[in-house]
Amino acid sequence: MRRQQQQQQQQQQQQQQQHQREIQHRDEGRHVVSACCHLARQALQWLPSPADARVRGAMLRWLRAFPLALMCHVREERGRLPHLLEKVLLPEERALVLRSPTPPQTVLSVLGSLLAGSRMTIDTKTHADESVRRLQGSFDACEKILRTPLPLSYSRHTSRFLVTWLMALPFCTWRELGWATLPVTLVMGFFLLGIEEIGVQVEEPLSILALEHWSRVVEDRIDRMEEEHAAVQAVAKDALRQDDPPSAASEGCPQPAFAA
Repeated sequence: MRRQQQQQQQQQQQQQQQHQREIQHRDEGRHVVSACCHLARQALQWLPSPADARVRGAMLRWLRAFPLALMCHVREERGRLPHLLEKVLLPEERALVLRSPTPPQTVLSVLGSLLAGSRMTIDTKTHADESVRRLQGSFDACEKILRTPLPLSYSRHTSRFLVTWLMALPFCTWRELGWATLPVTLVMGFFLLGIEEIGVQVEEPLSILALEHWSRVVEDRIDRMEEEHAAVQAVAKDALRQDDPPSAASEGCPQPAFAA
């Protein structure tokens, strides 16, 4: 009895750990989107002049590249990275990333160097570096999930139990169901083994979550901000243009009367 209770507790802990891993990775994906878009907005805001166009364009390129590099790294799909970065980075930039054993870290290092060498003020650089730190934290969290997989004993035991149970099912149902045993067994096997497969995928959330969607969201938002940059600057300059305030006499306001 005590052993069964211990097994149930272990199974519950295993399920809670799996759920926490999935929730954590979803949160990190949202953090990546938020930090990339925030840093892109800062680059457009604090580097608006044509003289800063080269640095600004480089920062936006590397911000587009980060979620792609992170996705291929955590999924261990380095073969996809050259194709994904082909339209994002320049050839020499792409070669630097592909030579790196940890492409996301290389992207963050380049972003930090671009910030340090830009013409932003010290306070602005410090504030922008917070977004780089958030990206670093998300990368570290995803790599931790990748490097610390859950033990396979639970999933293996579940798989063996289901196969044994399904093999024994026809012998128990033949007398009652006859030839209907065959479709019933197939249907039961489809649903039960499907549940087992879902459990295996939950153990490795990095392979099933919508990392491509997050990468597209970052790219689309940065593209939109870059397209609207000139119009936004024009509207801001027009709103900030301050004319000399009119005098009271020019508006016909009565002058104050002073007692003799």
